[in-house]
Amino acid sequence: MTPISREFCFLLAALTVAPLVVAQQSGRTDVSQEAGRTSVYDGRWWLNADPSTRTGFLEGIRDYLVASGEKGPAGTAEYGVGKISGFYTQNIAERSLLVPAAWKRVLADSPPPKASPGAEVWEGPHGYYRGRWYYTGARGERLGYLEAYLWCLRTYAKVPAAAYPRSLEFYDGQITGLMTNNEGPAWRQPVADLLARFRSAVGN
Repeated sequence: MTPISREFCFLLAALTVAPLVVAQQSGRTDVSQEAGRTSVYDGRWWLNADPSTRTGFLEGIRDYLVASGEKGPAGTAEYGVGKISGFYTQNIAERSLLVPAAWKRVLADSPPPKASPGAEVWEGPHGYYRGRWYYTGARGERLGYLEAYLWCLRTYAKVPAAAYPRSLEFYDGQITGLMTNNEGPAWRQPVADLLARFRSAVGN
C-alpha cells in the first residue's frame, strides 16, 4: 500500500474539524457567507454536486496542500472523484463524513496506479494550476476549485471570510476577465495568485 504522508493526514484532519467548529461557534452552517454555500462538505453535499464541481473541489484542496509545502494526495482528481463517489454511494451511514476525510480513506483503501510516462510534471508550488488551466476548464470545475481553495484559506490559513466577501461567481468572472489577451501573463500565473488580486483590504 502506498503510504500517505503525515503532513497530508494532519492537514486533512484540520480541514475536517475546523468547518464544524466555525459553524457551531457562529450558530450558522455557512462557511462561505458571500456565496451562500454550506460549510458541511460531506457526502450529501458531494452526491448533489455536479461531476465538474467535485473535480474542481479536489483540485482546489490539492493546490492549497502542495502550495503550503505539504505532500499532496496521490493520483488524479478524477481518480479521487470516482473513489469518493463510490464510497458515499455504497456507505449511506458514512455520508456525514466530510469530503477530505473520505478522500483520505479511499486513498488508503485503494491507492491509485503510478503516473504513466508523459504525465504532466508539477513545477513550482502551484504546479499546473495556472491561468491557462483555469480558463480552459468547465465553469463548474472552476467554481469547485474556488470553493475548496477559499475554504482551505479560511479553515487552515485562518484568512477571515471578510477577505473574500463576494460570490464565487464574482471571483470567477474577475479571473477569467484577466484572460482577454490571448497568451498574456495571466495565462501563466498561478490561479491562487490571480485570486489574491481581488482580496479585500481587511486585517490579518
